[in-house]
Amino acid sequence: MKIPYSGGASSVNRPDSATLDHQHTITPSSHSSEPAGSGAGSVVPVAPGFECSQTRITCEHRVAKNLDTLKLSLWIQWTNSSLFEILELAKKLAQEADNESEPIEIDWFEWNVMRNGIKLFPFRLIRGDVKLFLNTRQTHSPDGEIQSIPTAQLEIGSVSCWAPGYQETYQAILHMIEKFGGIVIRERVSEAHLCADVIGVAVTDHDITNEEKWITRAHNFDTHYHHRKLSGICMGKGNFMLRVYDKVRELKTKSTHKQELFREAWGLNTFDETDVTRVEFQLRRPVLREFTTNTLADLLDRLNTLWSYCTSEWCKFTTEAVDRNHHQSRAETHPFWKGIQEADWEGDKEARRLRLQQVKDIPRLKRQMAGLGMSMAAGYGKAPDDLEGIISITQGTIEAELRRLYRDRPDFIKRMRRKYNATVNPFDVATEGGVF
Repeated sequence: MKIPYSGGASSVNRPDSATLDHQHTITPSSHSSEPAGSGAGSVVPVAPGFECSQTRITCEHRVAKNLDTLKLSLWIQWTNSSLFEILELAKKLAQEADNESEPIEIDWFEWNVMRNGIKLFPFRLIRGDVKLFLNTRQTHSPDGEIQSIPTAQLEIGSVSCWAPGYQETYQAILHMIEKFGGIVIRERVSEAHLCADVIGVAVTDHDITNEEKWITRAHNFDTHYHHRKLSGICMGKGNFMLRVYDKVRELKTKSTHKQELFREAWGLNTFDETDVTRVEFQLRRPVLREFTTNTLADLLDRLNTLWSYCTSEWCKFTTEAVDRNHHQSRAETHPFWKGIQEADWEGDKEARRLRLQQVKDIPRLKRQMAGLGMSMAAGYGKAPDDLEGIISITQGTIEAELRRLYRDRPDFIKRMRRKYNATVNPFDVATEGGVF
């Protein structure tokens, strides 16, 4: 299904064809340590301390680092319905032909429009390992508040994160959205996988399966084997996870289509020329929110912060079994893990994690208060069109009840403190002189 749609007037120029080609910043000959500004993978040398898997001598190894998965939620305002008319037709064609999807070409964008959507998103578009989910919901509620449910979700998989790069991929999607009259009014990073591939180090080189050598905040620790050979470990669950595993084995058994990509990314003659250990942290929205990481720009600015926290505060691999009762903080970090910690990303490197307090939905509380006020006014017999009378009853009733409660001042303050602690975001600045 080819749709010769040129779109409306747009200030966005079509990206150069090279934008969607393989263009990561890896330069095996120089091993440049410059960060990948485009979002593609980069290879950097790390401090000496890794042991070679073949010779067991201490030598310098390279680390290829990048985001390996990126998921975003988007709130898009559409000025017209042209894109959804196209998608609706494509879905209908797929369903009538009893096909899983209908391939479409919109200008220079090519997608498979799936015959079925997912919960909350009736339109599901897939292009390689990039998935775009759309719905026709309004971004704002009738009272002007932004809805909690996004109008789009974008998932950028491993291949596209490395080449052409997650930033190029995202910009291409934004270009398409704008071309069809869409305006992104809010974006939220919902999941990000930060990974470092240590080239020349095998997962069996170090005693990583020894749980006693790990200092971690995780409550889960699992070891994985493939044909009785160690393939990796995993700790944590759901929102915050670490995986350390044999990347070459994965490419041989599960991801054969990625072999050429990572051969080039690692600067090798063949993808299995040497051992490669993947260290990968999975961070989901609740964790990212604690680092005030909302937009992709926020994420790029906080990569060093996140990596530093993950590898120094959330977990750490040590040279010896850790004494849990005495001097755990004095445990020496393993040279292998020091090399992981020193992988440099873009952005601020200060590691701070602030756990958010529960933040109440103020607009929702306002609506509830207005509804209760209307109910009280009805109970007092106010006419439905007597706005000033309804307001007067509401204000007077609330004021009288608050003054009654304030007669017991210590109890009132204690109750107010509980509500304050359950409502205020810790990023808010307290008023001058304190709160109470």
